[in-house]
Amino acid sequence: MDDFSEELGNLSFGERVCYIYNPLQYAKETHEDFIRKYCQSTKKVLFLGMNPGPFGMAQNGVPFGERDHVVDWLKIEGDVGKPEREHPKRQIQGLECPRKEVSGRRFWDLWKQLCKTPRGSLRMASSTIIARWSLCLIRGRTSHHRLYPSKKGNR
Repeated sequence: MDDFSEELGNLSFGERVCYIYNPLQYAKETHEDFIRKYCQSTKKVLFLGMNPGPFGMAQNGVPFGERDHVVDWLKIEGDVGKPEREHPKRQIQGLECPRKEVSGRRFWDLWKQLCKTPRGSLRMASSTIIARWSLCLIRGRTSHHRLYPSKKGNR
């Protein structure tokens, strides 16, 4: 994972991207705790997250990482640092983040209904969750974390 994280850190995205958050670096402890607890056995099903949400994995390193589920249900522990540069409206608060990640809440609520315990949902169901793209890219002039192609750009 360290090699992958390092390779991501070497990518450049042009002037529209002012902030690059790589939770595999600054939330390494919590991400590794999630991997240790829930991703060690052979899996038959793999759930892929597209990119870290600003109040989920970007905050704590756990895919679909809605804070209440990460701390209270999955029992993930560890220190969370900060990216080199932070957007003033998207500061990293780690496991103390009070904001809710809607997709994460829906995802983990479903697993709680189906399996009752985290081990039942991930190990016994032979599935795991990873983020396909672990970077959160943020523009400077807006707080929105997604970037869209220009309508007037080169075609």
